[in-house]
Amino acid sequence: MRKVLIKVLILILSKIPLFFLFKISRILYFITYYIFKYRKNIVYNNLKRSFPKKDNSQIINIQKNSIKHFCDIIVEIIYSFSISKNELIKRVKIKNKKIFKEIDSNLNGSILIGAHYNNWEWMGLLLSVYFSKKINFAYKPLSNKILNEILLQSRKRFDGNPINMKDFARVTLEDSKNLSVFLCDQSPRKKEINFFCDFLNQKTPVYIGPEKISIKKKQDIYFIILKKIKRGYYEIDLKKIKKNNLNFGEITKLHVKELEKLILNNPNHWLWTHRRWKFQKKI
Repeated sequence: MRKVLIKVLILILSKIPLFFLFKISRILYFITYYIFKYRKNIVYNNLKRSFPKKDNSQIINIQKNSIKHFCDIIVEIIYSFSISKNELIKRVKIKNKKIFKEIDSNLNGSILIGAHYNNWEWMGLLLSVYFSKKINFAYKPLSNKILNEILLQSRKRFDGNPINMKDFARVTLEDSKNLSVFLCDQSPRKKEINFFCDFLNQKTPVYIGPEKISIKKKQDIYFIILKKIKRGYYEIDLKKIKKNNLNFGEITKLHVKELEKLILNNPNHWLWTHRRWKFQKKI
């Protein structure tokens, strides 16, 4: 009964015009930041470690702006349940259609690497709309089963195929002619950690699976550059990761470095609420 009520509530909210949802977002920000103080210490500590040269006022400013942005993402995700294909295409513009067409025509399939930067849910929906190939999306299940099921329903709207992270490698290897989308900033489980990168001034555990798959299946890897143009509008581009004559691990380091560039350019738009560095490398 609870699940049904939540689904009905989200569906009703998704029918509200986005400009009005953004007004709700500001109320949500006040509640989240000042009343519940949602993961305030986690965000602050993440920022402090990532930007050791910034003073306290600069850290607090990024913290506030990132939570405002996070609340906007929440209402945009709610809006995803009713957004039409035409409106989605208007709100998420493709910068370089040529590279999209090249990927779509590649019979061998490709791997697209994104992150929790700007609206990753709209990014997934847009890719599902644009590409004629089936798209497999890796996802890590939420601890809240109801919210997890509701999010999966949204992600399937335009024929996207979300796959649990633990099954992703197997499915991708079996279904290699289609597209695989992976968010590279997710933290591996402790027992799965076997590779670290220098990322935002810290030794950071990362998944190396996409690189292994790309080598095994001889697939190209592209990094997804998602920029915010203005509130409710984004631009998506793809950058090919050149992997000729690279040692193992270098491909992963390259796409992690691309994400770092995005974050350094605008740290307000990354999801700092994650406990991204809960597992530290032992020296």
